[in-house]
Amino acid sequence: MLALGLMSFNFMSELGYFTEIAKASAQHDITVYRFSPENIDTQNDLIKGEWFDIHSGIWLPASFPVPPFIYDRLFQGMMNSSERTREKIKWLKDHSTFLGYGLPGKWEVFQSVARLSGLKVFFPETSKIYESRDIWAELHKHGRIMLKPEFGSGGMGIYLLSKDKNSVRIRMTKKDGGYERTLSNVDQIERWFSVLLSESPYICQQYLELSNRENRPYDVRLFLQKDERNIWTERGRGVRVGSKHAVTANLAAGAKAIPFQSLLRSYPADIQKRIENSISVIKRTLPQELEKRFRRLFELGIDIGIDRSGKVWILDINSKPGRKLIEQLLQDKTHLLYSAPLLYCKYLDSELVKAGD
Repeated sequence: MLALGLMSFNFMSELGYFTEIAKASAQHDITVYRFSPENIDTQNDLIKGEWFDIHSGIWLPASFPVPPFIYDRLFQGMMNSSERTREKIKWLKDHSTFLGYGLPGKWEVFQSVARLSGLKVFFPETSKIYESRDIWAELHKHGRIMLKPEFGSGGMGIYLLSKDKNSVRIRMTKKDGGYERTLSNVDQIERWFSVLLSESPYICQQYLELSNRENRPYDVRLFLQKDERNIWTERGRGVRVGSKHAVTANLAAGAKAIPFQSLLRSYPADIQKRIENSISVIKRTLPQELEKRFRRLFELGIDIGIDRSGKVWILDINSKPGRKLIEQLLQDKTHLLYSAPLLYCKYLDSELVKAGD
């Protein structure tokens, strides 16, 4: 019988998702485990975690051999893990087959694909921030910029900076809406820059006007997964509309989910067609180009901005995307999300059998 390990630091945040995958495993004849990388015993090739008992429908404590396949749901931006744990993860990649190996930081990803002839038109101008003078240079150039943590997720740590003469206005999104602060003292601004850059490496993007008439930010999430034939398939798309005066649109910070067609219909018919064509190019091209430059991927969440003229922008690329938006808008398709890791696991197993491994 095949076995699939679900790896995460936080079982509670993934509880529903992991349990639904485990429930679906019965029809695919796959044993499902879940574990934290901290509990990998590299000396004895064992892992302490839990296995899902199909009959009782509950997770039970277990020690088990390294599963032949791993579904990695570790989030790099939240991995304040020890060097020992990172070594265990590295060891595991040499002793098991991962459904997908994820992507590196935003800067490396953007550099690898943003200059490609078929894709460069969709990427906003992006630069790496090394020190505070880089932020000043971008502010002088654009007036308004977005600062994003290189390994961030969930919209955390994203700032909109605006320069006005000798002051800098700082805005970010919080759960109760927008947060704003204006710094007018150069030393104070420099201290804020220094503290920010000491906490995380950052990239800078030109500011794009991606808000509706009510001054609410919005973006489009495309959710893609590979199917049982190793073909990239769109599972769904939806729009996140943020709180008034917020900087980003994230469901965890109070954004609401609306169907993509609701947004599309707000544009004239000729622009609607152009938007759909642009999204089709991104879906068809981006996953393949990423896999050419990095290791195998299993799923992608592509965050897209559509400005008021109908121009489509790639804002972010997530190799470990959340599913909340799709679960809210497309409840009739959630069973596809839960069976997808199991079906792809079976595809990889068949390929290994063909290769004689």
